[in-house]
Amino acid sequence: AAKQGLKTALISIVGDDSFGHYLVGVLKDVNIDVRAVHFSENLPTFVALVDYDDRGDRRFFKMQLESSLSGFSPNHLDKELISQAKLVHIAGSMLAWPDSLEAIRQAIDFVHEEGKLVSCDVNWREMLYDQEYAQTIAKPILYEMDILKMSEEEMSLYTGTSDLVEGTKILCEAGVKLAAVTLGARGCYYRYKNGSGRLYTYDTKVVDTNASGDTFTAVMLAGLAEYSYDIDSISNDIMYHIMERANAGGAVCAAKRGAIYAVPSVEEIDNCMKTVPLLKLD
Repeated sequence: AAKQGLKTALISIVGDDSFGHYLVGVLKDVNIDVRAVHFSENLPTFVALVDYDDRGDRRFFKMQLESSLSGFSPNHLDKELISQAKLVHIAGSMLAWPDSLEAIRQAIDFVHEEGKLVSCDVNWREMLYDQEYAQTIAKPILYEMDILKMSEEEMSLYTGTSDLVEGTKILCEAGVKLAAVTLGARGCYYRYKNGSGRLYTYDTKVVDTNASGDTFTAVMLAGLAEYSYDIDSISNDIMYHIMERANAGGAVCAAKRGAIYAVPSVEEIDNCMKTVPLLKLD
């Protein structure tokens, strides 16, 4: 989101170790406010291994039984910082631990009391929590989000259907203002009050899909920010264009290796939309 020109801050926790301090330095390099990133003295920075197949798709492997993220709690919430934000975005992976789950509940309540929006990228990983936990614990919280980005697999898990029309209807009827479902090489589908749409993505050469979904979400949020996140006032034509840019952002990211440093700039996304053809897969 910072690379798309938004003013951003992160509330999180890392270990008081070399990797944690390195990551905070990386965040500073991309102009993210890190005043609310805490250092755990007792737990190490979360580490996972990522394996790739020939198409650039990933599998994740957890390295630790406990990490700093499991120690994130309501005490780490900076409500003064949250109150300055127009939108609060929640990492879906934080639903995996009891203390961070309670922090998310309190953050959602606080943000909604302030009359602002909450978004979430589900990012479900079986290494973090299983399908039963997803259905019984995580699902009710996800349905409280105003903006919800899911993969096709996640939509099926949390709505009980793989049908894009029916699945997004279920989410919106539950109270989600904007539901966006990413479909990998097949693009994306979205639904909100003023309409819905299915879009193809751009035919970049995929080498690493890590952070592509995160980039899609960030570019989408940057587009919504131009309209002060007043989702109901945005026409379907404009929403379609916002999703076009989000698709392009994810496609450019997938053409690079890495995560944070693979996130494209505004100029790279513009160039993709001008020069790269659409990949028309159904």
